[in-house]
Amino acid sequence: VRFFWTKLSDLIVLLFVSVFLSLAIEPGVNRLARRGWRRGTATALILFGVIFAFVLFVAAIGTLVASQIADLLSNSEAYITDTVRFLNDTFGANLDAQEVIDDFNDPNGRVQQFIRDQQDNAVRLSVAALGGLLALFSVLLFTFYMVADGPKMRRAICSRLTPARQERVLATWELAGTKTGGYLYSRALLALLSAMFHWIVFQSVGTAAPVALALWVGIVSQFLPVVGTYLAGVLPVLLTFLDSPF
Repeated sequence: VRFFWTKLSDLIVLLFVSVFLSLAIEPGVNRLARRGWRRGTATALILFGVIFAFVLFVAAIGTLVASQIADLLSNSEAYITDTVRFLNDTFGANLDAQEVIDDFNDPNGRVQQFIRDQQDNAVRLSVAALGGLLALFSVLLFTFYMVADGPKMRRAICSRLTPARQERVLATWELAGTKTGGYLYSRALLALLSAMFHWIVFQSVGTAAPVALALWVGIVSQFLPVVGTYLAGVLPVLLTFLDSPF
């Protein structure tokens, strides 16, 4: 068992994720199928909608973070000076801003060495990203066939069971799909409402990139349990801290 788990653990995890996603989107596919849609077309439509929303979220947050990093690097001396002044005034430190700036710009310094080390890891990170995309494609492929051919798969499973067990399996399957789909749809609705209200607040106070920050707060706060609310608030506070003078 240990040997087979070691060899097949990645595939088993992908299958479990696919089963969860299939349970989540199957209620929506069933509604479209009852209205005359083909199951394959309905499944593809919902999956593409999920992918589009995910890509939009990543693009918005990625653009925001990239612009902030570029701004941080281009105004590094001003940020370092303000940070050193804040530390000296608040904690009674005796730091020299110019020495910190010289150490930051030193080609042989620790900061530049760290940046060069990250550049050396670009190939490894690219390979890891390619592996992640392959895993994502596999999950989407498994999910599509589990939903599009869901009735056939259920008939194949139930054909090997007694009538009493068939009823229990079908009832459990339907209940799992209803509860999973209802949970995710309610979370998506709450994320949309949270993003809308946060966009209004960010827009009114003049926060940079209010749409991207609103999407971040809405999605992270609703889809990450327990710590999502606190994690969602870190990025707006950090960006506001960087954009405002000490």
